[in-house]
Amino acid sequence: MGLKLRMHLPEQAMEVATVFFRNSTPASEAAETLKKFTEEREKKLKALQEKMQLGEKEAKRFIPVDAFPGDIVIFTRVLNLLRGLSATMDVRIVYLDIMRPFAESALGGIINMGPTTNTQWLCDTPVHLDVEGKLRKLLIDLGNSGKILGVQLCCLCI
Repeated sequence: MGLKLRMHLPEQAMEVATVFFRNSTPASEAAETLKKFTEEREKKLKALQEKMQLGEKEAKRFIPVDAFPGDIVIFTRVLNLLRGLSATMDVRIVYLDIMRPFAESALGGIINMGPTTNTQWLCDTPVHLDVEGKLRKLLIDLGNSGKILGVQLCCLCI
């Protein structure tokens, strides 16, 4: 789509996605939600600062994105307008439930029948651990049976 991150941290990319698709909050709960969101952001910024060994000034000026597609700008603008409208109307909306059928349709068109027809369905990287091999087999079985359309997974071996 054109999103290019400055570093390869899959867990951070997933956190960004969850921010975009977070549930709406009624106006009566907005202040508390914003406070929690700000505290979480500060914790994550400190973790990033430690991980990348950045000073305070460097961390505040660090821009993790190299390229951001224009389509996402419009899409997030619409999401924010809907979030504001739902807060004004004092309703709670779960955006992932609304977007799910559209995402499944898009993934279904690209992936179609899982790994049997699309070799890009699962990256072919070396298997380092027994558990990783078992996980790959499970994902391939789920994909071939049509139970999943796609998955993003991050495994850390320590």
